[in-house]
Parts: sequence; C-alpha cells; structure tokens
Amino acid sequence: MTERSAFFAERAARNLDAGESPSYFEEIALLDPSFVRQVASRVATRQGLTLLSHSLSAFKVLNSTVAAIKERGRETESWERTLPEPPRDPKTHLSALSLAPSGNAGSLTEEDSVRIIEVGRLHRDFWEAVRRRPDLLREISPRKFEIAMYELLGKLGWEDLELTPGSRDGGLDILAKREIDGLRVHFGFECKRYSPRQLIGPGILRSLLGSLAARQIPKGAVLTTSYFSKDAIQFLDAHLALEGRNFDDLVTWVDWALGKNRRGATGLIRPETRADHAGIRTVLETAFEAPGEARLVDTLRQQAKPLVSLVAELDDRVVGFILFSPVTHADHPELEIMGLAPMAVLPSHQRTGIGSALVRAGLAECERLAISAVVVLGHPEYYLRFGFQPASRFGLGCEYDVPDEVFMALELQPGCLAEVSGTVRYHAAFREL
Repeated sequence: MTERSAFFAERAARNLDAGESPSYFEEIALLDPSFVRQVASRVATRQGLTLLSHSLSAFKVLNSTVAAIKERGRETESWERTLPEPPRDPKTHLSALSLAPSGNAGSLTEEDSVRIIEVGRLHRDFWEAVRRRPDLLREISPRKFEIAMYELLGKLGWEDLELTPGSRDGGLDILAKREIDGLRVHFGFECKRYSPRQLIGPGILRSLLGSLAARQIPKGAVLTTSYFSKDAIQFLDAHLALEGRNFDDLVTWVDWALGKNRRGATGLIRPETRADHAGIRTVLETAFEAPGEARLVDTLRQQAKPLVSLVAELDDRVVGFILFSPVTHADHPELEIMGLAPMAVLPSHQRTGIGSALVRAGLAECERLAISAVVVLGHPEYYLRFGFQPASRFGLGCEYDVPDEVFMALELQPGCLAEVSGTVRYHAAFREL
C-alpha cells in the first residue's frame, strides 16, 4: 500500500470512528483496491477487533465503512453506472477482505464480498471507460476530475506530483515537476471540469498567473473538459509561462497514456510555443530533406492569422508538426477556409500514428474556431480516412497545376461549400517554395 493510501486510510478511520462521513470521497475512489480494507482494518483495531479470517461481524464493520464512504459520493457517481461489468470471481478476494473479532470466527457471503469489491474496482476500470467514452470526464465531479488529471499526469511521466486540498488550494489544484531541456521545471495546474459551451476565458488565466506568482512557480497550465475562447488563446500566446489543454488534448493524453502509441513511450499533441521553434525546424528539415518548409512556417507565423499550429511531443522532444493557415476564395470572402500544410513527422517516428493524431487534433481545433472548411494537397489514400474528398466535387480548384485527386476538401460546417465554386488561393508565402 502506498504512503498516500495509508495516509488517507488513517484519516478515514479517524473520521469514521468519530461517526463522521469522510469529506474526501473523490480521493478515496481512485486509490488502490486494498484501500477500503485498510480503512476498515484501522476502524476494527480502534474497536478492539483483530485481523483474522472470514467473519460476518467483521464484514459489518467493513460494510459500514464502505457505506459511509459511498454516502459522500452518491451524487457524483452517475458515470459509475455506465462502467462495464467485467467477469470476476468474488471468492478469490475473500481472504484479502476479511476481518474478525477476536475469538469469533465466521464467513463473508459471496454477495457481501461483491459489494466490498465494487468500491475498490473504480480505479482499475476508470481509464478504460474514459478511453471508450471520453465524455465521462465531463460527468464526474469537479474534485474527481482534479484527481483524474493528477493520475493522468503521473501516467504521462510527470514527477513529484502533489494534489492540493479540495478547498483553499491557493488557486492551484495540482503541483508537479518535469524535465525540460535538462532542467526540472515546477508547474502548477488548474483543473476546470466545464461543459463544452462554458469556455475558458482570460480571467481564469489571469487568476492562474497570480497563483503561480504567489508561490513562485515558473510555469502553469489550465486543464479543461471545455475549450478556450479566442481572447483566452490570445492571452496564452502572450504569456509564455502559461499553457492550455482543452478536451481534445486530454483525450489525446488518455490515448497515449494507455498505450495506443505502439512504441510504448508517452507523448502528447499540443499547441506550439516559442520554445518549440527550433524543434519544429528540425522536424521539417529532416522530414522534407530541405529548408523550404521551415522557412515557409517562419513566414506564415509572421504574416498569416489565424493559425492552428500543433506539435507532437514525445519524451520532451518535438517529433511531429502540423500547420493550418488561411486560404482565400475571391468570390466568397465570408468563408473561413484553412489549408493544411505542412505536416511532418520525424522519419524515426513515422508509421506510429503520430501523423494521424496531429491531423485529427488539428481538424478538431479548426472546428472549435468555427472554420468553415479545410483543404489539403496530399495523398488521397491517406486523407480520405479523415473525411476529405476531391475538392472538384464542390466545384473548387487549386491555383497550382496538380492532379484533380490530390487537391481535397473537408466541410467542417456541413453544406458550407454546397454553392461554392472557383479557385482556392494559398498565402503568397507558398509561392516561394
């Protein structure tokens, strides 16, 4: 049992012994399966009981402990009902979950043991359930979301993790450290379990900056089940100490943390920062074996707005990059259309799913920004999987002389290209390639 589990078990025992319901159910629910047994063991010891073999009397102590813990969390457990019921043999758990009063033997029933095991199961099933249905992150309580992010950061390799108290946390929910460019950097995280329509605004980011300054923590991030408003995105761009991770980022984190990356390493898809520019240049020059695309990206950063620019980070190294920049249609200036280019992954990391993850994350961000459509010049067999189809089906042509099938379009707002025809033009910087 971990020191953290032992600490909470002892605290739970003191509260339960005093007849109080624990006020930290969310912390309990995601701990290891032996937690409830440890709590009950401490309660039993306080009541003059000893840890022996099976006992109905001991079960009553354990069951009352379970009931008190679950009572606190009943209103926040709607997601638990959606979890699958994997096959299990309760009999194999009986000896590990048994308590007995001194000198009085008995036995737990199979039904009773199942009731006990269910509390300990949450932490084993939770992440697989989230991977199958990511919206579960929006259905748990705000405190449980904080704990989920605490666990997720641990799975992604963050170190010295600390979950702050549920209240009076000084504006920071999680503290952690990570090595960046050879230095261990201290981060503070603020977690916001919001609905998709409740956007993160700059006010939350300003508050986070203040909390970081008060604790002298150099870097911080907001983790949310929602998205960031345009003003918030501009605020993030202007403050290098801050990062933002939206719902799509968290879904990608879960996929990577649970092993969808076949190489077994942990990684993430996130917006680029200034600190990434050198790494992005390396990716582009290595993948394209020429400096042209890297120079193109430098120019677009300065001259084209808005941009959707994402990196794939693996073991603190940029291994992939994707950029979406505005394209124009002379007859329909009201349409906001983005062009996907360039996209690159280091040769050593190609065919691992990084490119597909970049495309999906980029399209999701464009959709969040209310972009009407996206066009791309690329291999049809690759981009058709994301919903692209030949742009000629929409009456659209490319300004460059390319085969019809390699210029493709995807409507992010269904029907937006229904009555549109003509030539799509890229930013002037593309003509210098």
